[in-house]
Parts: sequence; structure tokens; C-alpha cells
Amino acid sequence: MGIIAGIALIVFLLRFIYRKFHAEGKRSPLPAVIVFLFFGIAFPILSCVYTVVSYQTAMINYQTACDSGKRYYSSDWRKYELPPENGTEIAFEERGIHPFLAEYDYRLRFEKNGECRYHYLPTNCGGRTYFKLYRLKDGRLLFSDKDGDYIVDAVDEKVWFLFRFGNKTYAVEYPNAQISGRGWEKKENGEVIVHFYNESFEKSSEAQLLTDELQNKSYYGCITNDFYPASERSEEPIRKMR
Repeated sequence: MGIIAGIALIVFLLRFIYRKFHAEGKRSPLPAVIVFLFFGIAFPILSCVYTVVSYQTAMINYQTACDSGKRYYSSDWRKYELPPENGTEIAFEERGIHPFLAEYDYRLRFEKNGECRYHYLPTNCGGRTYFKLYRLKDGRLLFSDKDGDYIVDAVDEKVWFLFRFGNKTYAVEYPNAQISGRGWEKKENGEVIVHFYNESFEKSSEAQLLTDELQNKSYYGCITNDFYPASERSEEPIRKMR
């Protein structure tokens, strides 16, 4: 459509100039054709070169920032509000951390009596945002995405990370920090200890064995580009990455 519009504009200008200035003799469209071909070929080539150079520069800068433990890029936080939980306003927030790949920081926002507190969730290192939310029988919420499962207590403003160990499911309180790694071990007395860490932070916590806490849960909604209750969007399967 752009090429057709360009050709039509050139023809119109040629006819307009000829009529206005009453050019004598034969007319040649060759200059217009040469100019059209020059820009028609040069601009796509320059556009491709610019895109490749920009991409390579961004990847080099991004990798350099990652190697130094810094954020190379971050967008503004986007907030998706959920229904209030026992007088506590709760919202899910995300921000992009890569100029063009689907990588995001996540956090929860709790607001009560005019005070706001934030709690970080694990970083999504690749893939679109999609959380399924469930209501547990004790009233808390279960957040589930491709990278993990988390129990969220909006009243106490706490988050528990769920994991499988020895064919059993455990829950451990998730630190309010941007964690770069985690691991767990079982002590001789049977305790399961989880280690969270990043470049300047390390914390070890005892995990709690879950019994029937996850049974009889009900689908509550999902989070993609906003929060959608179960009445607006049905449950979709999630392929776990770990």
C-alpha cells in the first residue's frame, strides 16, 4: 500500500508540475523513477542495518549488565488490582527488564489503612505473564505460574514458596527480596532447610510440610495483561518449567 501510494503521489506531482509550468517538449519520468528507486531501496537497507546494529548493541549491553549483577533495562511498574482481601487492598505488579524479550520483575502490593507495602516474587526470565489464582479452604490465595506456586496471605502480608522434595510438598516463607538462586537440604533430624540468596543477600529458613492445605481449592481467576475473575475467563492449563 505504501508503494502504491508513493507511485500515485509521484504521478500526481508530475502532472501537476507539467500543467502549472506548461513544460514544452517531451517529458521523461526517468528522474522521478530514479529518485523513487533510490529511496525505495536505500531506506529498507538502512532500516535493516539499523535494526541489526541496535539489536547487537542492546544484547552486548544487556549481557554486560547481567554479568555485573545490575539491571540493564527496566520499564515502569504496571499494576493489576485484585478484589480486596479482609480489608487489605491487593494488587499484582510487573515491569519489563529486557528491551524486547518477555522478562519481568514481579511484586505484590498490599495496602491497608493508607499504608502500602510491597513483596517481591521470583523474576520471570522468559515467557508471557500468566498466573492462575485459587482460593484455598483456609481463605488464602494460591498463585501458580510456569515457574512455581506461591501461597499469599494478604492479611499478614506474607508469601510462601512451595516446592517438592522427597515426593512431599513443602512451604517456606519467601524473602521480600529479588532472589537470584535457591536450594534446599534435609538435616539429620528431618528438618528441610531452604537457602535463598543473591549478590548481597542470603537467608536460610525451615520449610513446613504441607498435608491437605492444597486440597479442595477453587479456581479464583487469572492474571495476564490484567486480573480476570473466574467468571470472565476460564481456567487454562500451565506447563511447569521446573
